[in-house]
Amino acid sequence: MKKYIFISLYLLFSLNISISYSQDLLKDDGIADNFHKKHLGKIVFSKKTIPLKGGKESQLTNKFNVNTDNICFRAFYKQSFHNMTIAGAKKNQAKYLNKKLPKAPSGKMQITFEVEELKKTFNLVLGDKKRELFQNATSFSTTEPLHDAYAEELDEKLSLFFYNKVVSALEAGEYKVKMTINFYVIAAGKYKPKTPVAVGEFTLISSDEEEANSDGTFNAQAISDDIHKKYNGKIVFSKNLVPQNDRNENELSKKFILDKDDIYFMAFLKNSMHNRAIKDGQKWIVEKLPELPEGEIRINFKLTDKNGKSTSAYHSIPILEDDAMLFQKTTAFSLDKALYVANEVNYYNEVDKDNYKTTFYGTIKEFFIKHIIPNLKEGNNKIKISVSFVLNNKDSNKEYKSKTPLATDEFIIVKKSSPIIDNGLTCDLHKKNKGKIVFSKNPIPETDGKVNQLSKKFTLGTDNIYCRIFLERSHHNQCIKDGKSWIKDKLPETPKSATRYIYFEVNGKIVGKKDMNKYRKMEVYKDDFQKTTNISFKHSLTKGFGIRQSSGLLNKGEIFLSYVVPNLKQGNNKVKMFVNFSVKNPSTNKEYTASKPVASGEFNYYVDDLSKIKTTISKPLEKYYKRSLISKQNNEALIKEIKSQYKGSKKLYKIVISDSDWRIIRNRKNNIVSRYMFIDLIFINTNNKLEIDGYFGNRTQVSQTYMGGGKYGKSKFYLAKKRKGHTFELPAIIFK
Repeated sequence: MKKYIFISLYLLFSLNISISYSQDLLKDDGIADNFHKKHLGKIVFSKKTIPLKGGKESQLTNKFNVNTDNICFRAFYKQSFHNMTIAGAKKNQAKYLNKKLPKAPSGKMQITFEVEELKKTFNLVLGDKKRELFQNATSFSTTEPLHDAYAEELDEKLSLFFYNKVVSALEAGEYKVKMTINFYVIAAGKYKPKTPVAVGEFTLISSDEEEANSDGTFNAQAISDDIHKKYNGKIVFSKNLVPQNDRNENELSKKFILDKDDIYFMAFLKNSMHNRAIKDGQKWIVEKLPELPEGEIRINFKLTDKNGKSTSAYHSIPILEDDAMLFQKTTAFSLDKALYVANEVNYYNEVDKDNYKTTFYGTIKEFFIKHIIPNLKEGNNKIKISVSFVLNNKDSNKEYKSKTPLATDEFIIVKKSSPIIDNGLTCDLHKKNKGKIVFSKNPIPETDGKVNQLSKKFTLGTDNIYCRIFLERSHHNQCIKDGKSWIKDKLPETPKSATRYIYFEVNGKIVGKKDMNKYRKMEVYKDDFQKTTNISFKHSLTKGFGIRQSSGLLNKGEIFLSYVVPNLKQGNNKVKMFVNFSVKNPSTNKEYTASKPVASGEFNYYVDDLSKIKTTISKPLEKYYKRSLISKQNNEALIKEIKSQYKGSKKLYKIVISDSDWRIIRNRKNNIVSRYMFIDLIFINTNNKLEIDGYFGNRTQVSQTYMGGGKYGKSKFYLAKKRKGHTFELPAIIFK
């Protein structure tokens, strides 16, 4: 009996350990297939890309010629680096590592190459950006070959490292290259597996640069696959990178949607450019060997829009020593890899289109963006591309042009008015309330607001009212959705006169909408117009108001207190808030306003006693309007003088200082000449309401001449010229 109890306890204890241990492990990619299983702990090599799944023994090889063969690899291991660390690390290290989840801890993958006495190690940082590589991956390869025999430039850091540190260091001969992959992490002390996680070996044949044949030709790049053979002399296009090997015809395309599809291309030449010139009888090139002739490769574009209008341009690539491979041997190339990348911000408005033939812009992608994209019209645009070249014979002072293009074809770009990437739905609260305005008695956080924070019931004089506006899309993208395609053409600048409006409805009555100055009117700048979808205000809507001297526009507190509060009735009041915007088309000078508000929300505002309205909002006003100039006598004198000049029907009620201090005027020698300040005039208009006619219309300036010794003369004033603006009516109920 005791024996069985002991066994049961042992099994239970083992089970607990197993459960605890499994919690430390992450679910990694596991062993992909039998090919993976067969090569656990190994690095395998091929002249073609080795897929993550479905690798075949027949495509593997261990012998490569540095001048003609690509070297591709894939490493296979049993577990992810994270799980290897958990399994092999000490207890305190494993504990430290788990604290770092979901981020990867600091550490590096080490890829080492050993060739005879040469040993070079490449370190790939394992940080948060490489989290999946550390936590999940059980296989590793680079997107580009370890060595690309026909690369014009090396994009991958590992490829660049291998070429510079290994290939370039070898003399002509045959070498055994051992490649190992290992890693270490800093987890309560450095942890590193005792043996490499993957090892592989291959033979590398290195030779001097190939000599030309007796007839002056070079052994050009061979036709590499069926796609190359089928499309020889043509250019193919795709929405994805066209690989050097294992190309798939199903991925080729001849139709692309602008700003949605990437555009990649590859040109298949029937022969190298050098050999084409020899074939055309340009024997003088042979005499220039091993030097390259002067000249340029041209990528020619002919754009035809849906109306049949054509535009032609070409991109020049000087034939330089660095491009010897491209000119002498290459028969399949894609130059800058992509003609156009949809998710990049392309500033193609600042183009000098007239100088495209004489200006070299570096990459074909830059050229395409600057000289083809701006000329696209709405709808289908047919683009024909061809490859040719021009050489200069210095001896005869003659120019040779390839008689016919080396490769040519065409594709279609469909230009639609498409949205740009805005800030989207920024949080869960945003997702649940898109196109709405939500309210709370406390500030609502931008990204982690909670539903239980929100409120739809408020009491006058007791509660603050905060709001957050959740748009479905940015104002720019709203224009696109509404069919205003001209917005797209104005990027990267915001169209002129982009304005956001906020207004209210009280018990079914819109307040302030007809008079634009009576509700919030804001100029919307570039980032705000194009990206903003989540809007808030610093203060409560019920915050007491003061005049915004910086812009002359009313803030939300002024709107609410001036137009919502005076229209409230005793008891419950239904208040709605709306947000909309307008934008002017610079081409037609017509203003577009969204057909309906882009966001709205409502709440109940309870008033238990209408008399509280005065006491609630008059205090900040009294504090502001009780200020007067210098002294009561001066104030009365100014009112008297202004009355003598004022010809209107309004009754002057008060003068208020609008500047916080005097403004000093100095001459060229920096001596003080005078000082002045602006004042606001408050009138009682014909509707028996107070009206400020200062910052929003006339400006009255009070000036004093400097007398010396820190003293100033008597105050003088004058009315500035009438400026375009609006007056601001203060509801009479506030001043009962």
